[in-house]
Amino acid sequence: MTDEKSNFSLKNWIKGNWIKVVDNIFWIVIGIIIVASLGKYLLSKAPENDVVYKKPVVETDWSKIDSEISHAIQEAENNAKLYAIDEIDQWNFTLKTKIDPDFLDWYFGYWTQTMMGVKGLGNEIIHWASKNIDILPEAPVWIYDPRFDIGENVSI
Repeated sequence: MTDEKSNFSLKNWIKGNWIKVVDNIFWIVIGIIIVASLGKYLLSKAPENDVVYKKPVVETDWSKIDSEISHAIQEAENNAKLYAIDEIDQWNFTLKTKIDPDFLDWYFGYWTQTMMGVKGLGNEIIHWASKNIDILPEAPVWIYDPRFDIGENVSI
């Protein structure tokens, strides 16, 4: 008897009883499908004595809602304007710290602006004299001032 127990294994048992095992698994699956179908059918039916509860109708004051919406829009617009002004001021400050203070005075100075104007007028005269043929490439005007020499040309 001990030899029979020691020789017993699940593998040997399944080999000898495989038809019974398959048959039991088949009927278990069929039972699960039937129970699931019946449960779905029974649970999906609505009870016959449904009571519908209606919410009470409340009168709405649309003028009050309109004024609240208008107030919210005005407040949002004011907040957006304040935020935009603050951001632009901060951006302007950071730009001014990046620029040499003497550069702006030089750039907007009388002689620099006059020189750029004369160069532009000369280019227009050449363009007009050449019967509107585009003989001059679109090139920036180069200005050199040794006070602002950083090793590169400044393009205007």
